[in-house]
Amino acid sequence: MTGDKQRLELAKWLFERTLSWIASSDVKVGVALALDTALIGGLAAAFVASEPTSRLWWCYLVIVLTTIGLVAAMFCAGMAAIPRMLGPVHSMIYFGRIAEQTESAFVEGFSKTSEKAFLDDIVTQIYRNSQIASEKHLWVRASKPARAHGNPSMRGLPVSGHQTPGNNVSDFEGAESNEIADFDEAFRVRQLL
Repeated sequence: MTGDKQRLELAKWLFERTLSWIASSDVKVGVALALDTALIGGLAAAFVASEPTSRLWWCYLVIVLTTIGLVAAMFCAGMAAIPRMLGPVHSMIYFGRIAEQTESAFVEGFSKTSEKAFLDDIVTQIYRNSQIASEKHLWVRASKPARAHGNPSMRGLPVSGHQTPGNNVSDFEGAESNEIADFDEAFRVRQLL
């Protein structure tokens, strides 16, 4: 019996660990969604604040690529945030199965549950929670490259062109060569950083 008691204590500890792994991914998701929302808001604010004549063709390209990356990152983070409610068919631990019973049925069933049955229930929960934690962390991990792709500062590109005398597209005929010069300047500045 001592062996079962020790295994039960170990299983309880491991069960708590798997729950903390799920909570860890949920915290990361909250930060990721806040960051993605802030980046999209900053992008929108920078776009609206920029002078329409200073928006060069590559600025629109950056905005589209950034938006695609951030939306993909938000999708991945959202997938990690979705609760996984599929639990074991019979359980005295899983809240979904407990809530399906009446109070008196749960109390009676719990009082009749042996240590061995309780240990088996906890081990089943550990396995299922490990699957949930793995899936959530995979989605969190998938959101990172999408966010990096969606953040223009990580690529070294400004959100919009700056307006200086002679840099306005409508000011002169040679706008194409000036756009290329601005693009090259952006990369040189990024390399210096």
